[in-house]
Amino acid sequence: MPEWLKLFMEATPLPAQWAIFTFSLFFTVTKVIGSDHLKAEISLYLQGDYSKNWSHSFRSWFDSVFGDNHWSRRCFIRSTIASLVGVTALYWVFTAQLGQRPGTPLPLSEIIIIGLSVNVFADYISLRQSRWLLGFIPRLERIIPSVWGSVVSGFIWLLLDIILSASIIFSSLYLYFYAYSYLTTGPIEIPSWGQLFGIYSVYAIFIYSSFLTSVWSILFFLSVTTMRITKGLFKSNRASPDKYPFVIFSFICGTWVYFIVLGFEGLQSKGVFDDVLCQRDSEVCVAQANLTKDDKKALEYFSKACLGGSENHCLKSGQKYFNNDDAKAVQLWLKACRADYFQTCSNLGFMYSKGKGVTKNYKEALYYLNKSCNDTVSVGCKHLGVLYSLGEGVPQSDEKAAEYYKKSCDAGNGPGCFNLAGFYLEGRYLAYDADKALKLYEDSCGVNYVDSCFLVAYLFDEGVHFEADYLFAIKMYEALCNNLLHGESCHNLGTMYLEGRGVEPNDSKAISYFQISCEHGISESCAYLNQ
Repeated sequence: MPEWLKLFMEATPLPAQWAIFTFSLFFTVTKVIGSDHLKAEISLYLQGDYSKNWSHSFRSWFDSVFGDNHWSRRCFIRSTIASLVGVTALYWVFTAQLGQRPGTPLPLSEIIIIGLSVNVFADYISLRQSRWLLGFIPRLERIIPSVWGSVVSGFIWLLLDIILSASIIFSSLYLYFYAYSYLTTGPIEIPSWGQLFGIYSVYAIFIYSSFLTSVWSILFFLSVTTMRITKGLFKSNRASPDKYPFVIFSFICGTWVYFIVLGFEGLQSKGVFDDVLCQRDSEVCVAQANLTKDDKKALEYFSKACLGGSENHCLKSGQKYFNNDDAKAVQLWLKACRADYFQTCSNLGFMYSKGKGVTKNYKEALYYLNKSCNDTVSVGCKHLGVLYSLGEGVPQSDEKAAEYYKKSCDAGNGPGCFNLAGFYLEGRYLAYDADKALKLYEDSCGVNYVDSCFLVAYLFDEGVHFEADYLFAIKMYEALCNNLLHGESCHNLGTMYLEGRGVEPNDSKAISYFQISCEHGISESCAYLNQ
């Protein structure tokens, strides 16, 4: 690309670029093929001399392209060629201009095959309905006899044409999806209507290429509106476009393109189109969240997806809001819990029991915790165990607490196993059994519950319930301190090096571990360092 052209494109807004390109194209074409006859025709058009029979002229042009017999092989072949050209052109536009937005790309060969399956007949039927609607324009003009009757008729045609074309191509595409799923064993992810309209799926190619058949209704509406405007202008100014018809016509075409591109660019830059789709289709919100690099925006989109019906995104969205906007977290989890995402019911019960984001209400807390625990959500059972253990909202019952801790532990919940181990170690309701307690702590540690890992090390460090094993304790403390920066482990490790318990005394190592521990909130370590 020449440097001057590159500088021009960088300095010129996109709508203006398209307008200049359109003006240059139309002006060049009309000048190259321009004849006195064409000049006179355009001049008459701009003065509105064709306004009374414009729809008839338009039908004639349509038929000259596709033939008078619209059920003929010739018409079908031309329609097929136009469909495949449209699919191929949009394939290059989507892959070159839209980046990751359309999702995982498909090879061009597969696009062509799907286009033959989906678009050929759908576009042919759309073309037929466009021509059928065009035949009703004269009747509409008689029903709407005002000076703007042709414009209103053209708008009605455009609106109906888009609606019918969309119905036809969506039906064809979803029929393809279901046929593919039925005839093959390979998985296919069926996009929602919002993902297709918003171009969040590669299959949007087939939707928008089909809308190219609506170019006739678009051109009719623009041309009849242009004629109505220019007729009024030249009549009121008593001027004639005879001298520069090509320039005027090209300028009008460029102006239409300018405002169309400006409108699309404005909607896209402000996210209006995407936001409207997100409000109507939660899958669009998910797609927007996955594309944005702004974590705050992503969370906002996932939250909208949750509230819009994609409840599977409520859990993580609520967790992001937890402790920052508890009321929002409760709103998201309530939505998901009502749709039987039981993990969120557990979180909801916890929020009601603590009064976080809602007024404290133990009745509500018990309802949601029981709902989650009955579906074997382990953390819900653990929370129930805590309530019964402390007697909060329910009569205090070690028996009930142990029952729920066991149910939670059996389902793989680390804190549940930790609490149950404490009952065995303290002989609380359950008979004292240090071996069972140790096994439960080890199981809990195995599912990455750090407090259990620390307690295993502590038991062998203190040698109260088991014979002391300093080397094992040091190994556990080191793993927790060095890998997870666990403050209490670092403190105990520093104490062992300071006292020479199980290791040679080493003040420098002790200080280094106390420093780590102090940085992670252990006041005893800070106090030693300040001596």
